[in-house]
Amino acid sequence: MLRCIGTVEGNLFLPCSHRLGRTNCPGEVVDTVCHCRGDALTPLKGGAEQIGAAQPRRGARWLHLSRYCAAKITDGKSAARRELFMRKTIVALVIIGLVWIGYTAWPLYELTVLVRAIDARDPSIVARYVNFDRVRVSLTEQVVAAYMRKSGIKPSGLFAQQAVAAGLSIVDPVVKKLVSPQALTDLLAVGWPVAVAANPPPGTLGINRDTLGTAWQIFGASHYGIARFEVSAPMELPPANRFELRFQLLAWHWQLAGVVLPENIQDLLANELIKATRGH
Repeated sequence: MLRCIGTVEGNLFLPCSHRLGRTNCPGEVVDTVCHCRGDALTPLKGGAEQIGAAQPRRGARWLHLSRYCAAKITDGKSAARRELFMRKTIVALVIIGLVWIGYTAWPLYELTVLVRAIDARDPSIVARYVNFDRVRVSLTEQVVAAYMRKSGIKPSGLFAQQAVAAGLSIVDPVVKKLVSPQALTDLLAVGWPVAVAANPPPGTLGINRDTLGTAWQIFGASHYGIARFEVSAPMELPPANRFELRFQLLAWHWQLAGVVLPENIQDLLANELIKATRGH
């Protein structure tokens, strides 16, 4: 946007009277160079050719039109480019913000749907949000690690490999008790593997809508990554006694792909595995 800078009479450029201290020109902001005619602003006729042909009046306070107008036009174009750049930047930041909010809220919504199904003890809905093959692998790794820890086996050497192989041959029946829709629902709802040990110890808490915590608590206890989301619950328990639920984005659908058990449950399953290996 440019202010009125004057008029052209023949080959002379007369600066706007408003610029010379007189008030017969209102000096409103306009898009182009214009004539000052009383209180009105009239666009300059002739365009760039007439502007370029204008010459300064010698000995007066007139400006050379070609230089002055070129500077004004350049400033106007620069301002327009800056304004366009700012608009694009703002739009890009808004889009990035919306994507970030959507990516943050998406797995939280899936989590709440899963927890509602667990709270309702509805294994059919739980099954839609769980990748049981990956959960089975996750639980097997934890039980074997706990078995080695409880047995005093170091994770190296030929004997360790043989012991692990023996444990793996028996661990599947133990883990299998936990990875069915009903068994996993009971495990998370009660907070204890009732399919393995029927009587949970005092103070055991499961995951439900009350123990999941507020949205802010969930966000504070969660970790985000590329196509992954992790959260621990119940919030009322110390972090060491919570379940850690690991979600992955699989085929554009967040699914529970891993359950990290509290250490006391890992030890319980390891003891079951030790009993099974001794019986063999």
